[in-house]
Amino acid sequence: MSFPRLSGLSLKLCLDIEAAWPTVSEFLDLPCKRFGVWSLDEAKRELLAGNGVLWVLFDGKKPCAALLTQIDTNTNNGMICLVGGYHVLAGASQHLVLIEDWARSCGAKRMAMDGRNGWVRFLKAFGYRAEGSTVIKDL
Repeated sequence: MSFPRLSGLSLKLCLDIEAAWPTVSEFLDLPCKRFGVWSLDEAKRELLAGNGVLWVLFDGKKPCAALLTQIDTNTNNGMICLVGGYHVLAGASQHLVLIEDWARSCGAKRMAMDGRNGWVRFLKAFGYRAEGSTVIKDL
């Protein structure tokens, strides 16, 4: 499976959740509804409480996707919790490195993501493996 690299993509850590929320909530609405782990309001509360990190993917200057990550306090795994928007797969190789580096800096030894089978297949190319329905990569 190959996705075109889009040269104008950049992933940035979002420091102002309130300002970004009107835009990023549009990207995260479908994954919240699809997986039912968090509602949009719960996701925002987690971020504002410092229990997660919001990443925004930009195509040039325009936001096109959002990712919510956190460190699981039970397992100390870095977790990709929510992903939504456009062009996420096109820049995945370079953007996963940033997220994995963040998780390492927080003391994580693994990166994990619960997702659909398409994510499992896609992430195998980046060193992840399936353990049940969770995709894991040792850091």
